[in-house]
Amino acid sequence: MAALKHGKKVCKRLQENGYLKINVGPFWRMLSKDGGQCWILMNHQTYNREIRK
Repeated sequence: MAALKHGKKVCKRLQENGYLKINVGPFWRMLSKDGGQCWILMNHQTYNREIRK
């Protein structure tokens, strides 16, 4: 998260659906379905379920 505070690009666009994701740690992801306007923190199991919707 420190890189985000310093203005570095830390998100990745998923090719399958265009969502943006940030890896927060080994078990946590932040996901944005609206181009970065709203971010949702979720564990990896919930993240995997959400990107398949």
